Amino acid sequence: MLFFVVFMLLLISGLDWVFGQGAFWVFGNGTIQTGGS
Repeated sequence: MLFFVVFMLLLISGLDWVFGQGAFWVFGNGTIQTGGS
């Protein structure tokens, strides 16, 4: 289960890096906020 969580975090971070739009921000508390700009 932990591996799955880490994988999801890496996937989201990877997508954010690829798009470079800051579409997804993952905070230390594990929440995900959709942003713009």
